[in-house]
Amino acid sequence: MTGFLAGVGGKLAERWLSRLALPGAVYAACVAVALLLGQSAVPFDFDRLADEAARSYDDVVGARPGAQAAAAVGAVLTAVFAGFAAQLLARGVRAWWFGRTGARWPLRTSMSRSMEQVQQRVSDFYALDLARAWPRLWLVLPERVRGEVRAAVRAVDGAVVCGGWGVAYLALGLLWWPAAVVGLATLLTGWQLARERTNDMAALVESAVDVGIRPLARAMGRTLPPEDASARKLGAMIAPYLHKRAPSRAPDTGPLPPPGPPVRNPRG
Repeated sequence: MTGFLAGVGGKLAERWLSRLALPGAVYAACVAVALLLGQSAVPFDFDRLADEAARSYDDVVGARPGAQAAAAVGAVLTAVFAGFAAQLLARGVRAWWFGRTGARWPLRTSMSRSMEQVQQRVSDFYALDLARAWPRLWLVLPERVRGEVRAAVRAVDGAVVCGGWGVAYLALGLLWWPAAVVGLATLLTGWQLARERTNDMAALVESAVDVGIRPLARAMGRTLPPEDASARKLGAMIAPYLHKRAPSRAPDTGPLPPPGPPVRNPRG
């Protein structure tokens, strides 16, 4: 158990360092440069930067141990804060690139269309609502398939976070214009990566439906149709459970009672 917890802690620390601390430290350094140089005629005044860096280093080295520790903690917190800010910006980037559910005028991009096309193909082929079926499909998918889907989702998330950093650097360009150039390049890179990775994820989700739909029907207690039966028939067997309707079948009323005596007209 101790080894397991140590391994999990190491993975979390590695992910935190790669996704928050290191990019945040770079961004914090760029903020310091932007505040120092501003929109000057010389955007890359290396002599001034070197002098300021040397002066800051001497101040830290000559300070008391408590002040040094406070400076180190402040630097780490600044980097982490920048990382969390980029994560928040990534939420807006995700809504921009993938569209928001329920929006009055949803923005259709190549990424949102890619996922919509998967849902439409599943609906046309299986007569199945993918949004409702996916949580149930996930429960019956093999662990290897679920691992592949998780990796694809993480890849898309990484591209979206890249876009979030691009927006952050674009905003910093208001203080120092070279940051805007970096931001635009980062945003375009994230966009391209998100397009490619979303296509891969869409293909993987569609394949997962093909792999898991028969095990899902079996897990729901349905008798599987023959292999040559239409796919829509298979989807129709699952659909009632997704919408919480009784499966469409004739009610079992048992044997009919024998006919009773003829009814006479009381006036006859």
